Amino acid sequence: MRMTGQRPVRRNRNKSLASRRPRIMDQCHKDTVDNDCNEGLNSLAMALYYHLPRELRNRVYTYCVQGIYDNEVIIRRPAHANGSTRFLVRDCTGPPSYRWIDDPINSIIKDPILGDLVAREMLEAYYWTRRFKLSHRELPILNKVLGEDTFGFGMTPACYLRHLHVQVHMGSAKYSKLSEVIGLEEEDSLRAIQDLAIVLTTRTEVTLDFSFLGHVDDNDDYPLSPANTERMLIKLGPVINMLKESQLRVAVTHEKLWGD
Repeated sequence: MRMTGQRPVRRNRNKSLASRRPRIMDQCHKDTVDNDCNEGLNSLAMALYYHLPRELRNRVYTYCVQGIYDNEVIIRRPAHANGSTRFLVRDCTGPPSYRWIDDPINSIIKDPILGDLVAREMLEAYYWTRRFKLSHRELPILNKVLGEDTFGFGMTPACYLRHLHVQVHMGSAKYSKLSEVIGLEEEDSLRAIQDLAIVLTTRTEVTLDFSFLGHVDDNDDYPLSPANTERMLIKLGPVINMLKESQLRVAVTHEKLWGD
């Protein structure tokens, strides 16, 4: 019987390996470089910790954790239970525009390359030198955020923050014509502010930024009546006095909304 058809083509295995060799070598080179960099960074971090006094180390940390655009950090937390706290900073995209991004310093502090000793001290510098801000929408979870060990070092913001800016928007409910809804929201806001005296240490400087505006709808703001404003101020007075009596350094401002 005569067989017909094309002769099967044998794949040149050596040629296949030869074509893959540059990619394999590039990956090996990259892995080697990454390992060398990691070892170098770890050695540098250890040398920093063991050979410099704390005062000089703090200067290095302060330089490392300073903001890209400014020193403000906006604290956000997703509404769902499993969401973790986010620290957002401005990233300049060209004057005068910017966007909000996760603070790059967070990934540096969490990187095991630094080692726990250096990471803890760098986190202290981060909490000490940056100004942390919470918008009105975060008030219901204010104390939860301040008591959360975000970085896993047993260091909560409540114990280490030096500058905290809290926005309080009195009369901010969309249902502004429903006085009961506004009243409940005001009580929740005041309760969250009162709890600051329990959560924070006396080393924290707290700025409470009050805004007395109501919302008829999403696109229309109107000032509250003098009577309502007076009523709110009467409510706020005892709360502010209680914070000051607890030795907290409290400053009260009245400004428009910031960074939403």
